[in-house]
Amino acid sequence: MLFIVYFTVGILYSTAFFVTEKKLCFFERIAALMAVLSVNSFVSTLLMTNWHLVIVPDGTINGLVRIVNMQVIEPITIVWFVDGFHVTRKSVGLLGYFLAVGTITLTAWILGLENVIRMSGALGWVGLVAKEALLPIVAFAAVRTMRFLMRKDGLTRGPVTSRS
Repeated sequence: MLFIVYFTVGILYSTAFFVTEKKLCFFERIAALMAVLSVNSFVSTLLMTNWHLVIVPDGTINGLVRIVNMQVIEPITIVWFVDGFHVTRKSVGLLGYFLAVGTITLTAWILGLENVIRMSGALGWVGLVAKEALLPIVAFAAVRTMRFLMRKDGLTRGPVTSRS
C-alpha cells in the first residue's frame, strides 16, 4: 500500500513539475537535478553503508519506496525550490529554503514511521537533516555554475531560435 501511494505521488509530482512554467532554462534545471541526484546518492550511501547511521530494513517494497523518494521526490522538490528562489526576494527565498528542507525531512520522518528507514539514534537524524540542508545549496551552486558557463560561451537565457 505504501509503495502504491509513493509511486502515485512520484508520478503526479513529476507530471506537475514538467507541466508548470519555470524560470530556469533547461540546462540550469538539468545541472541542478544531476547535482542533487549525485550528492543525494553519495551522501545517502555514506550514511547507510559506511557509517550505519540510517538503517534500511530488508524488503523489496521498502527499497522501492526509498528509491522513489530519494531519486524522484527529493530532487524535484529541490529543483522547484531553486527555480522559485531565483524570482523571489532574499527573505522569501530563505523561508523557502527552510520549507524545502522541512518538507524533505518530513518525508524522511514519514518513511521512518512506516519502517522504510530507521535511524540509529539522534546522530542519524542529524546526518539526514544535514544532507537535506546541503542539497539546496548544491543545486543553487550548480545553477550558478551553469549560468556562468553559458554566459562565458555567449549563450543567453532566452529561447534558442533557428535561423532560416
